[in-house]
Amino acid sequence: MTTMVDGISPDVPAILNRWGSSTPVACYVNGDYAWTKRQEAEFGRKIRVSVESGQPDAARVARVLDVERYAAGPGDIGPFLAARKAAGHADATVYCNLSTFGQIPAAVRGEVPRWWLAWYWQRPGQPSAAQVLAELHAVTGDVLVPAGRLWACQYASDSLWDVSAVYGQQDWSR
Repeated sequence: MTTMVDGISPDVPAILNRWGSSTPVACYVNGDYAWTKRQEAEFGRKIRVSVESGQPDAARVARVLDVERYAAGPGDIGPFLAARKAAGHADATVYCNLSTFGQIPAAVRGEVPRWWLAWYWQRPGQPSAAQVLAELHAVTGDVLVPAGRLWACQYASDSLWDVSAVYGQQDWSR
């Protein structure tokens, strides 16, 4: 398990001071909180996140589609997955909250290669993948994500960044 940080207003010096340059980051490629190339360059291990609705071509540079209020919606997932696949990548990842996961149609959920789920743990340490899946089951009443497709869980937040546990493949910078 690896710790990854992200923030809508990246304070790169604070992240570097607290976590170091080897810590993976998730950086936004579009929208109001897009990171600059200079900010991205501070980190060798990163993934890129698209937040805008109606922008499937962002999948050429972003591995993750952020599906939540004020970002992309469930209808954006299929086009994003297709664009990511057309770009030669089988690593498309959808970020969403456990509480909104059930709003994504089952047929679409079944097509997503990897999931990054948000669940604010509110306990010391990081939740295990099994704990995240158990909570998802409790929230939705159904087991909807095979264990091997849970890539990460955003479990904590403070004023500068969010913190995620990454359980899946450590294939950064794509």
